[in-house]
Amino acid sequence: MSPKVINILHENIATNNGVAFTFPLFVNRRRLKEYGFKLNFINTSLNAAFDCDVLIVTSKFALQNEWWKEYTKQEMFKFLESAERNVNHVLWADLNDGSGTTHFEILPFVHRYLKGSVLKSKKDYQRLLYGSRFFTDYYHNKFGVHDDDPGEPHLNYQPPDSELHKIYISWNSALYNYSYCGRLWRKLNNHIPFLPKIYFKDWTSPKGNRPDLLSCRIGTKYSRNTVSFQRRQVLNYLKGRVQEGTIRLRHYLKELRNSRVALSPFGWGEICYRDFEIIICGATLLKPDCHHMETWPKLYIKDKTYIPFKWDFSDFHGIIESLLDREKELIEIAQRAQETYHYYLFSREGRQAFCERFSSLVSF
Repeated sequence: MSPKVINILHENIATNNGVAFTFPLFVNRRRLKEYGFKLNFINTSLNAAFDCDVLIVTSKFALQNEWWKEYTKQEMFKFLESAERNVNHVLWADLNDGSGTTHFEILPFVHRYLKGSVLKSKKDYQRLLYGSRFFTDYYHNKFGVHDDDPGEPHLNYQPPDSELHKIYISWNSALYNYSYCGRLWRKLNNHIPFLPKIYFKDWTSPKGNRPDLLSCRIGTKYSRNTVSFQRRQVLNYLKGRVQEGTIRLRHYLKELRNSRVALSPFGWGEICYRDFEIIICGATLLKPDCHHMETWPKLYIKDKTYIPFKWDFSDFHGIIESLLDREKELIEIAQRAQETYHYYLFSREGRQAFCERFSSLVSF
């Protein structure tokens, strides 16, 4: 039986989100072949894109080709129409941060829309969200935060009921290399592309001496006030209790390894690379509540793998003050987060779970 050919139309210039999407595909390429899939990554020639059973077009490819500009948008729609005529199934992979900033204008042209994290109620995508994100809309309405720029209209298109069923959860950016050795390997891989795609186990146990209670090395310089608001509020609450400012990567990771708890507010999206760095370094993740969304791998389990705080900060002070009395619980949460993350990166069962997930997304 001939393999099912999957063509992935992807970016030519690597971005973090783009590489985080393809990395587990390379890691599991041999396993996916056993499932009957042949993967081709295409970043230049559109002529070769249709020679497949399933075509996955990533949002990063669209962005680098400026397909969302008014003068090229129709070109994108024509390409997708042609793809739908020539390929059995066309999928769009939205690689934007978080559950918002969607590209739902393309829903009529594709069979499935893949996204790493999705709002629990897809009906919420039919609301006009200020700032194109669930949490920016909240801060605008709750605290009156305004943005100077309303944002690109294509990021806030409300789909009709008939298209909501096309939205699927794919996988989030956790399945990449965020350890210190992993980062060095990533840099080396940029110069030697044929190096194997592997994960590194240079993780730190949550147990042991951790002299610092909190770490919160976060940036606040965003072009959107509704995005930076949460981070600025966190730093205001923690004034004098945490070190601020940028430090070298090695020192930053050392700080995480010396901290019992580390904060990771939302950035452009809810999920941040910092989440994974915190887990790898053995600190307990303290993060705004993620109950509004679904994602995979499931690393955000309330009071099991992270400690959530409310978006209005009404419980923030109480949580911070309670940390000193929760040492055993903090270690347990950090251990559980590591065990969960380790399962998906290193175990045979976890990698099998990824392959089964991919298979379900490209099978009809």
